[in-house]
Amino acid sequence: MLYDPCVMREISLQQADLKVERYIGDDLLRILQDLLSNQQQLHQQVKQQVLCSTTDSTLQLERALDVHDSLIEQFKSAALQMRASNFTKLFRQMKALAMDMSRRLDKCLDITLEGSDVVVDVALIEALEGPLAHMVRNAVEYCIESPNERLAAGKIKKGMLTIVATCQRGYVSVEVHDDGVGPAALTSSSDGTVCFPVSGLQCVKHTMKDLHGSFSIEERIQGGSVAKCSLPLPFQFLNGVVFRSGKHHLVIPAEAIERIQPIYPEQRVKMDRCEVLFCHQKTIPFLDLGKIFIESDHIASHPSKAILVKTSTASVALGVNDIHGRYRGALSPMPACCSWHPALSGCVLLSEGMIGFALDLDILASTYHGEA
Repeated sequence: MLYDPCVMREISLQQADLKVERYIGDDLLRILQDLLSNQQQLHQQVKQQVLCSTTDSTLQLERALDVHDSLIEQFKSAALQMRASNFTKLFRQMKALAMDMSRRLDKCLDITLEGSDVVVDVALIEALEGPLAHMVRNAVEYCIESPNERLAAGKIKKGMLTIVATCQRGYVSVEVHDDGVGPAALTSSSDGTVCFPVSGLQCVKHTMKDLHGSFSIEERIQGGSVAKCSLPLPFQFLNGVVFRSGKHHLVIPAEAIERIQPIYPEQRVKMDRCEVLFCHQKTIPFLDLGKIFIESDHIASHPSKAILVKTSTASVALGVNDIHGRYRGALSPMPACCSWHPALSGCVLLSEGMIGFALDLDILASTYHGEA
């Protein structure tokens, strides 16, 4: 059958305008999380069956599970892409807001946008819109000085405003940098606490708390201030290896693991109040996870294996008791009742209903240096 090109073009334009209701995307992601949890349990059951039998039916089951994994990966990609968005539109709105305010206040302003192409869930973009607007208003109205004040202070006539978006370690952050008067623009109450000159910033603080995020204003080293909002990603996925340390099961991202090896007593040496591991004619910072995550100081830890991992700054050796298996699935935010250590970045549901804790390797590395 032949189709009229004009008709096909009209259909194409109509399809391009199709929108998916938000609740449909939410439902898809909830289904995806359930699929990933079920996938993990299936892998555990197949693993146990393979240990007991190597029949053709078992091998066929393994192959079917591999196909199932591939389909879930495709579904995950499609579901996330459906809700993916970047900061381009929001940043354009914030730039227009800042320029409009600067004109009304007779201020000169240069604006730089960084991270506009950072892609996150669209719900996070919407949640950050109001707080970011308050941060921009505060910077332009209270922090950036007038041209005469800036010239009198030895600064250039134009104020500098930078809006930055980043996404790392399970959090999305937006920052507003200015080269104005900095935290001096804030006033202190009689009891010494900091009061925001714009009531909206107090709302930002409460909003971030309600969303399990954070808000702060700090002084920049080069002068001025930086206001920052951070929110945890609502849906995270982890491909990791599960280890046991004491009574806890800990999950380390697979891509960060360089090597797994046994620990011999002569390899562990105390240097400058910190432990190191001699490995391949090198000394590597050593952290006994049992000592870090065991609540009681009276319980001895005897790690038998070292996990050599690569953080953003250096390599670190982590001492664990044994390897429990592999985890591929959803990573949930850490409940407040379980956040007894800052290096615990989230939790996962393992087979047989057990809970595993995902590790933030950068925070672990800072723990080592903090002991020195």
